[in-house]
Amino acid sequence: MKTIPSFFWISCVIALFSIISSTEKISAEEQPSEESEIDRILAEKFPLPQNVPLHELVDDYTQLPSRFIPKEIMVNIPLEYTPKDQAAPEKKQNLQANHLAKVVKISATEIIISPTAQSGLESRVAIKNTDFKTRIEKLYDLLMKDAHQQVYKKRQAMRPKIAAELRRKKPQVSEFNPKKYGKKFSGAYFPKLRNGLGQKVDHEVPLGPIAGKALALFHGKEATITELWPKGPGAKAGLKVGDRIIKVNGKSFSEYPPEKGDNLEGFPKDIGMAIIAAQATGAPLTLTIHREENEKEIPIPLSQLPAFSDTYPADCPRSSFIITTAAEWLIANQKDNGTWQNQDYTNAWAALSLLATGNKEYQSEIKKTARHFAEKYAMKSNPSNEELMKRFSGGLDNWRHCIVGIFLAEYYLATGDKKMLPAIEACSRRMEARLQPETGRLGHQDTELPYRGFGLVIINVQAHILWALHAQINHNEWNWEPWELSYRAVTAAMGKPGVIGYSKASRGPAQSGTRTGAMATALALVDKEKSTRRKMGDWLVEKHRRLLDTHSMTSLGLIFGLMGIKNTEPRKLPDCYQSFQWKYALVTPPHADHGLFYFGQKVNHNGDKYLNHQMVANWMTILTLSTQRSDTLWVFGNRKNEWYK
Repeated sequence: MKTIPSFFWISCVIALFSIISSTEKISAEEQPSEESEIDRILAEKFPLPQNVPLHELVDDYTQLPSRFIPKEIMVNIPLEYTPKDQAAPEKKQNLQANHLAKVVKISATEIIISPTAQSGLESRVAIKNTDFKTRIEKLYDLLMKDAHQQVYKKRQAMRPKIAAELRRKKPQVSEFNPKKYGKKFSGAYFPKLRNGLGQKVDHEVPLGPIAGKALALFHGKEATITELWPKGPGAKAGLKVGDRIIKVNGKSFSEYPPEKGDNLEGFPKDIGMAIIAAQATGAPLTLTIHREENEKEIPIPLSQLPAFSDTYPADCPRSSFIITTAAEWLIANQKDNGTWQNQDYTNAWAALSLLATGNKEYQSEIKKTARHFAEKYAMKSNPSNEELMKRFSGGLDNWRHCIVGIFLAEYYLATGDKKMLPAIEACSRRMEARLQPETGRLGHQDTELPYRGFGLVIINVQAHILWALHAQINHNEWNWEPWELSYRAVTAAMGKPGVIGYSKASRGPAQSGTRTGAMATALALVDKEKSTRRKMGDWLVEKHRRLLDTHSMTSLGLIFGLMGIKNTEPRKLPDCYQSFQWKYALVTPPHADHGLFYFGQKVNHNGDKYLNHQMVANWMTILTLSTQRSDTLWVFGNRKNEWYK
């Protein structure tokens, strides 16, 4: 064995003890879990000390400085201790095996020990008959661990500086000009996604500015491209339909779980976050694809866009760009009468989203929709029950009366336009008349109660928002009997306090974010049921990662879920937003003229298809990114009248 000078060992041990005395412990959470370019640079600059086995550092333990010798050891054999003073032999002592003794002195192979520090007795024992080496080795392992922690501390301290240096070396998006975004990728494109109902092996998702769509495999770490826009960045860079995407920027994807509520891990999230980074730095997005038994790396230049700010979505240029892109698309596709299609439920959401932006440049477009609804939905005073029950063409009357009424109420609160009042009154009265008298339940149409007569609580909670806004217009002078009747149906659907199930027949927490968030918003507007609201808010925050899990309509989960959090736990809303950055990357197009793309949950999103995926994609994103505001919609917390004048 190679001999190591004793001075080396002494300096090594002294250094290690210096570390343990001066270093704050660094937890495993603070240490980098995944190697990045920054991690590699830091590892080179601050290498970890080599874990050399203790026996290679010393030939014998006499080289240990006395200050580092264990004060106490375990003796594994019976031993006789005799007095150091030979004149008193009668004081000797015999101790059984496995007793503790104090270390007095150490030689190459033996240790002089004493049963106690003041006994005056001594004995000799071979090192091999004690746990001396074990104690030294444990101490050495502890010292090495602390030495590693000291290195991690230095790396963490240097990390911001290295990150800043890398940013200076890479191209950055500075003074972002939205008008130049994606200029070379102009033309019409919208990826139409396959409905996920019944799909057990994959989930089709948009690829954002890459301009295409892909099937993400459940339990897998890859996705297969199913469509590419020929004029888009992906196709131009060399991607082909059928390519299997197995890595992004050299990193494998995490596993994509099939569970309905867990949309926040795997391929969609990983590629979405990589897109954000690539657009922010101007560096190409590099996809590793598998094609015809070969692997190939394809760098894809994307339209540049700033990353989400630290305060996202507030004071965030990227969020503002996404909202504006959606709003401009809606305005460009609005008809002369203020509508977009024959579904007034969609029309009302679209107009409400434009109002939510607070942008006064959209006043004329919003007013057109409001005046159209004000004329179409108004009724003469004191209408008969027969008139209140009359159906509109197109079906889903109860849905449309709720959202049209909500939009008109918000528009009135924003502008004071009294022409809205008859239609708001009519929508509220219609929803009151359609309550089942005994239970307060509601269905898709008039008083029809689907699903074995248990009704649709999702209609009730939207009606409550309408009534709550109408109550604000009437300064809380309100007939609360319909409210209480409907609320009975809502509470009957609660599986546990504050968590609203599908109906009385299905009271579990699955897909409950929509209903719970909407009801929490209605209760906040009229300041009722504070204890229940608190439970709703706690549950929504805890389960916010499941807000994309919604019955048939992915859109409503995020809209009402985030809205409910804003009205119950506003300080926790920013943290909840962080979970969905990747989704906004996957709906962002390569060119602003496309509007936004639609992202649907893993299972059924046929309700959004019925409402028009392209319309839903735009008004859903505007409303969810605008929820953080408190200066526009009353459902977001605004309490100022005529704020839009």
